[in-house]
Amino acid sequence: MARVTLFQRYREDPVYFLGLLLSSISIVIAALLALARPLVLRLALFLVKSLISPDGILTYQGLIRLNNGLNKVLLVSFIFALMGYGYILVWQYFSLRLPAVLPLAFPSQVKVISFIEYIVLFIILGAATVIRLHSLNRGLYYDELFSAFHFIKAETFYGTISTYYIFNNHILYSIFGRIAASLFGDFEWVVRLPALLLGLGSIAFLWYFARREFSPEVGILSALFLALSPSHVLWSVSARGYTGLLFFTLISGFLFFKIIRSPKRTDTVFFIIMTVMGIYVHLYAVWVMVGQYFLTLILAIQSTWRKRPVFQLSKESFRFLWLSIIAIGFISSVCYLPVINQLLHNIQARGQGTVDPQFPLVFIDEISGNSGVLISLIGFLFVLLGIFANWQQHKLMMVYIGSISLLPLLASWLLLHPHDLYARFFSFIVPYYAILAVLGILAFLRYSADWVQKPVRIASWIFLGCVLLICLYAWSTNSWNNISEEAQYRNAINALTKNAGTSVTLCVFGSDAEIFQFYTARNYVIPETIEDLDQLVAKSEELRCAYHAAPWNPGEYKRMAAKLAEIAVPQEFKRMTVYTYIKIP
Repeated sequence: MARVTLFQRYREDPVYFLGLLLSSISIVIAALLALARPLVLRLALFLVKSLISPDGILTYQGLIRLNNGLNKVLLVSFIFALMGYGYILVWQYFSLRLPAVLPLAFPSQVKVISFIEYIVLFIILGAATVIRLHSLNRGLYYDELFSAFHFIKAETFYGTISTYYIFNNHILYSIFGRIAASLFGDFEWVVRLPALLLGLGSIAFLWYFARREFSPEVGILSALFLALSPSHVLWSVSARGYTGLLFFTLISGFLFFKIIRSPKRTDTVFFIIMTVMGIYVHLYAVWVMVGQYFLTLILAIQSTWRKRPVFQLSKESFRFLWLSIIAIGFISSVCYLPVINQLLHNIQARGQGTVDPQFPLVFIDEISGNSGVLISLIGFLFVLLGIFANWQQHKLMMVYIGSISLLPLLASWLLLHPHDLYARFFSFIVPYYAILAVLGILAFLRYSADWVQKPVRIASWIFLGCVLLICLYAWSTNSWNNISEEAQYRNAINALTKNAGTSVTLCVFGSDAEIFQFYTARNYVIPETIEDLDQLVAKSEELRCAYHAAPWNPGEYKRMAAKLAEIAVPQEFKRMTVYTYIKIP
């Protein structure tokens, strides 16, 4: 029997060979650190003394840090080895068993896009732009202002990508915002411009995706749904990364289906890029990747184990998708490397919260437009009808939507339940919610058209029209108008600095005092205690202080506000108060 050399094994399957080699090296390192710790520790001590402490002195604390560092290397090596062996085991198993011929085709022949359809899409995008523009230049609210001041307006580009406070830096969005601010200046509409463009782009791409998977009617109506969705409108006019999360994960899903049906290297490269960009905007895009690879494993398992599989995955599709995990994981890790210590610290510091039994209801209300229980119930019923009516014909898409929605929601809510868990983190579900709701509406029309009695048929159409009008009215009155509300940071700083000469002392206090600086070029004092405030009062002829009565403010700030309320004239701006104190001779 001819011997197989290492080079031949590498040429036959380089992924398997390299995975086996790296995993073996990792397990050897872990074994050395676990079984030969004294020897490894002595070698490490020798290297540390030679390279770091030339005088040969190593403190006890240094020794502890060294041992802790070796423990971390042991843990990382062991985890990497386990993941590596698991990865190549799955790779090898399915590579040998999956069929080479692709049995899947596109769901139907894609219809040619008509001129009328382009016109309708253009009208939808125009209406979406008009709805959003009137809110684009309103004052920034807390999260926006925090991001704009700390990340978008960081002194250097490295400061933008290397600063990470309480999960508030949507890094790729901060990069987009920094570019926009460098081109057009530090204005509210400028830092929100990337969100607007990504939001409009997601509407256009949802149209393309939905018409390709279903029909032109579904594409147009889904785009209209997203254009009018209050949640999407809010995210499109907020200097945050939620429309970016939605946009990049939607493209990632489209490319995922292309790779499953017709694997190509170029599609795989773009799939990797879009997925990484989604993760770099917001870490919750990882859940989309988890859902995609969960579905990949389901397809691979049933393609090899069932005699008549419902869906069948080709070997090439599996290999492209499975190999892309490494690229996505590596590139995403490199992107987050500058903030990795802060990220881990935030995860540890914030910790887990309690399971919120109301979170599912809050989530449904959020993606339904924050318009109350009735609208949420109507939307949810249409979604269920859309799933029921299209399950047989579009089963793969329905399973995909479940994989990237139910799996992340249930895992985050019941298993992980982090302290910071908000419905907007799952903005990537909204386009699919729009598709399912539209499918439900169209199914209702189809079913009602089959009813024999004409009065019942007409009554059902009138009922549907009334329901849609109620939804539209609720969205326009309860949601779109609320987006325009002023956050009052801008008004408060304008009142603070209005006609304030150099003799006027300005101060801002509270947990968010530093972010007021976004709105003024003039520096102000930030007192931290009542004693600091007393000193300002004693030495100032005129003192103006702004205060945000945030729920998270400690008691010291509240006592400072109470003291100023006794000696100064307050000017209220919702939760913002500007106190003016003038010393009487």
